Amino acid sequence: MKNIIFNFIVVLQIFNVESTVSNCTGSKLGIESSEIPSENIRVSSEFSAKHGAHRGRLNIEPDNDGIGAWAAKTNDLNQCIQVDLNEVKVVTGVVTQGRNGDYDQWVKSYEVLHGMDGSNWQTIKTTVGTSKVFVGNTDKDTEVTNLFPFEIHARFIRIHPMTWNNHISMRFEILGCTVKTKFCTDPLGVEEGTIALTASTEYDARHGPEYGRLNTTPKKGNIGAWSARSYDQNQWIQADIGSLKWVTGVITQGRNWTYDQWVTAFEVLYSIDGNNFKDIIEANDTTMEFVGNTNRNSQVPNLFPKPVNARYIRIHPTAWVNGICLRFEVLGCSDVDQSLMLTCPANVTLPTDKGVNTALVDYSRNITTSLSEIRPDPTSYFPAHLIIGQTLVTFYAFDDNSNEISCTFTVTVIDIEPPVLICPSSYDILWYIPADPVVDLSMSINAYDNSGDVPTINPDPYEIFPTLVLQDTAFVFYATDSSGNGDACLIPVSILLTDTEAPTIYCPSDNILFTNSSFSTASFNISAVDTSWDTLTISPDPNTVFPTDLNIGIHNFTFTATDASKNNNTCMFTVTVRVPS
Repeated sequence: MKNIIFNFIVVLQIFNVESTVSNCTGSKLGIESSEIPSENIRVSSEFSAKHGAHRGRLNIEPDNDGIGAWAAKTNDLNQCIQVDLNEVKVVTGVVTQGRNGDYDQWVKSYEVLHGMDGSNWQTIKTTVGTSKVFVGNTDKDTEVTNLFPFEIHARFIRIHPMTWNNHISMRFEILGCTVKTKFCTDPLGVEEGTIALTASTEYDARHGPEYGRLNTTPKKGNIGAWSARSYDQNQWIQADIGSLKWVTGVITQGRNWTYDQWVTAFEVLYSIDGNNFKDIIEANDTTMEFVGNTNRNSQVPNLFPKPVNARYIRIHPTAWVNGICLRFEVLGCSDVDQSLMLTCPANVTLPTDKGVNTALVDYSRNITTSLSEIRPDPTSYFPAHLIIGQTLVTFYAFDDNSNEISCTFTVTVIDIEPPVLICPSSYDILWYIPADPVVDLSMSINAYDNSGDVPTINPDPYEIFPTLVLQDTAFVFYATDSSGNGDACLIPVSILLTDTEAPTIYCPSDNILFTNSSFSTASFNISAVDTSWDTLTISPDPNTVFPTDLNIGIHNFTFTATDASKNNNTCMFTVTVRVPS
């Protein structure tokens, strides 16, 4: 569609639409009624004079002047029909029909484009920012109404057929209403040098922002444009027009002289204070990207979808040829409307209220205006609980003629409150020997934060536990929230032995000793071991029992081993003393 060119000159002019309509319901704007003259309806091609643009009016029927529809000369994707509404209107939708008469011809789907000057077009988009394809007709005469997802401000509307039945033939009407809009296109002083320019960077002093004025030419070693030092998405040039004015568009050029450098696409931002900027947006609330230049010196005007009240205008290049080089002018209303005054407080930074992720703020008395109405009502907006982060607060004021002015400030809420780390104050391990002394506190260590986010615990308890502990120790954990605030805890761990296993005691086997006298001297080794590694007591003490003299006969010995936990075990053996036979 960008290749469709109409041979007529668009003259920038001042639009002042005087009637005011609220809640536009979408009335027919004059194609069917012929309030819009035929010369305002243009087409890409026509099958013949009897199939021309003037036959594209809704509900037209065949007569001596032509057939019952506009019909394109060729069936391809380069066809369109467009209308000049004579002034900027609020446009809400379109109505279409096929060809009245004997031929089954109609457009089954189409796109809609809109613009302010007949040269620069924007496509109606869906709520997610893609070009919207409207479902058209399924027969010759039924009216099919398609409302846009959003109201738009436009003077020119173009319908671009995408699919069709037999031939591209259609009749149409535009829906909308008249709205009071101050739409001037006066140069506001960039070219004549009466307003100051600044920029993100400059290649050097000879490429500074002061050389970014429309129609600048090289003089005394300086170049014919502003040129950024870096060619990236962070560059911009800005005009301070001195006071609040209605701004409606910009004109751009590339670099004058021998270097082929120009900006091919850009965004525009505006501000009332030079700190808080808002994008020029399309009807669907997405940032609008304007089509820039195709050569060094041609002037390319781009008008905004609707006027904005601003003091600062910033151009942000998004695409370029060979380098970011630009000259420009700002368009709008040169007269200053001193009656349009709206004041907002300065930007502010506040901590959260204790235990919550918000700060309670009240600036209802700080929003003042000389006009009759502020939207939203500051006393309804405030007091407000604003969450952690930046909140851009915007208010609009309106005069009796529906002229609009806005002010914006930023409330930054920061979190300075540390998270709460929950840990056991201490932990005792009951060590049941012979089991291993293992501790698992993974489920006992938690953290929460006033922000609502889950803090990070380091080290991760689920990576540390379960773990083997062989001696008294301590574990340290740290909790950190998303704002970098922290808390810590220390968990002392003590080992408490719990031994239920008896020691093992070793006695010799039963023995027979021979003697030639009335007794025999005997000595035996009695020993014991325990898994607790504690000192064992053997009773009676083998060292006091043995060696001993045993008379002829049978002698029984019993020993008991006892550990520190009072667990015990006993062994017995018999010694028989005999005279050899």
